[in-house]
Amino acid sequence: MRVFIGNNVLRFLRASTFGLAIIATCSVHAATVPTAHPAFWTVHGSSGTAFVLGSVHALPPNVTWQRPEIDEAARESGTFVFEVSNDPEDVAEATRFIRKRGLLPNGTALHDLLTPVAQKDYAAACALAGMNATALDDKRPWLAAIVLTVSYLNQRNVTYLNTPDETYLEEAKRRGKNLLTLDTTSGQLEFLARFDETMGINGFSAMLGDFTGQPQREDKLIETWGSGDVNVMAALIGSSFENDPQGARLFAAHNQVWARELEDLLKHDRKYFVVVGIAHLVGPTGVPALLRADGLKVDGP
Repeated sequence: MRVFIGNNVLRFLRASTFGLAIIATCSVHAATVPTAHPAFWTVHGSSGTAFVLGSVHALPPNVTWQRPEIDEAARESGTFVFEVSNDPEDVAEATRFIRKRGLLPNGTALHDLLTPVAQKDYAAACALAGMNATALDDKRPWLAAIVLTVSYLNQRNVTYLNTPDETYLEEAKRRGKNLLTLDTTSGQLEFLARFDETMGINGFSAMLGDFTGQPQREDKLIETWGSGDVNVMAALIGSSFENDPQGARLFAAHNQVWARELEDLLKHDRKYFVVVGIAHLVGPTGVPALLRADGLKVDGP
């Protein structure tokens, strides 16, 4: 049984519940916004305070997004909160999930499931991503889409290394901060694997046919994140669920769980620095809106 999944892919898999409609269109044109001002909130709980920063999970190295008030909030906070853990057991859990849910049955090749037209698109997409197509043949469509996408990202020098998640995780470790997570690896991957139920081989084929348009779509995502405009971002995230109402409901329920977890943390007289994907923070089902609805004071957009 072959499982060729690099660390970049594992990090992306375990830090992204955007839904595959966005993940499978995640490739960045190198000329994206050089200076970003991501949305930032301060949540006042019954006793504690949480500083919440919206992130994206892949960026080129030339994007500058840090600013003094965010760095100051990080310094003040004793506990950093992320989406999922990055310890060895978490990596092992991701690998186990992929072996169980990400591979096709023995004797079945992804290439053979495609139409002749899609096979040509498949070869072209793999070439753009700098991949040998046989590396994907044992993978189910949801996993193949992500591996192909992350490989294309790497070709454009776009990785997790310059993201808020990675930057502040490294700072937390360096400063000896307490680390907490809001979710589990299995929960994140379960959401991503839904792609095969909702889109399947037809959705994968459609992604292949439009693969060259990925840089423009991701430019829009990065630019919107960088502008800090939560209304435009909410519309962008909402559009990714237009054909997946169940996914929208699951995503909203996910955010509700996170909001309750943060409320419980804020019952303690501590300061928390929270870094999660911007998709979880915008719109009426985003975490800040849910916290406000529960009566907490939330400063920010």
